[in-house]
Amino acid sequence: MASQSTGQRIFAVTSLILSALVLLIAVGVIIGAWVARRPAIDAVNGSVQSVEQFAHTGQAGISRLDGRLDDMRTVVDEVGTAADRAAQNVADQGLMTTLLPPETEQRLRTAAQQVTDTLAGIADIVRAVMDLAETINKLPFVSLPEVDPERVSNLENQIEAARTGAEQLQSNIPQFREGAASSISTLSTTAASVNERLVTAQNDLAQLDSRLEQVIADAHRLGQQVNTGITVSAVVVTLLFGWTAYAMVVLILQSWAKLRASQDQS
Repeated sequence: MASQSTGQRIFAVTSLILSALVLLIAVGVIIGAWVARRPAIDAVNGSVQSVEQFAHTGQAGISRLDGRLDDMRTVVDEVGTAADRAAQNVADQGLMTTLLPPETEQRLRTAAQQVTDTLAGIADIVRAVMDLAETINKLPFVSLPEVDPERVSNLENQIEAARTGAEQLQSNIPQFREGAASSISTLSTTAASVNERLVTAQNDLAQLDSRLEQVIADAHRLGQQVNTGITVSAVVVTLLFGWTAYAMVVLILQSWAKLRASQDQS
């Protein structure tokens, strides 16, 4: 009888200790889930907001660049129109000077430089968006739309070709103004080529802007989904380990009761 009572006491004490340990672990997991919830949400939101901010900045730059391209197209169209009109009256040198006054070259030079400078900033911002999106996409179950690097490269190539063409126009305008008949055809052809490049560049910009808009929308939706997902996960962990904690409390009470009973019997 004494040995049986001793065995019951040992079992009760062991059960009491193990249940207490599991209870502490369960409570610790619940606390840890809610403590880690806010930093996890902040970390994801920080990355998502960075993507949105860079994308918004990229869109603002695209709008600015589109305006610069419009300015450049205006000057190029003036050059092309002047060449077409001059072709109808090659002998009138005064007309040549009137059609393309000296300030036209400076306007063309300024417009081309502004386009080049604006593009450089946009390309850097878009590549930053691409890098951030790629980093976020490494998270499980996350898929932000990516910007095709080739699209940015094509835009840069189109604008570089347009800039080169603009330089050719600048070098041909003095010959045109002097009445060189051969320069008229060259000027007209080059202006048409540059204008085509600029139109293509603006189409590429529109597609890039649309892609950035999609990135912003998906990033915003991702932030909301992650916030909800992390909170739901914390609630599920709380329910599971809360039930475990409750079960351990019951076992502790039962073990304590058995321990008291075995002590009373002895």
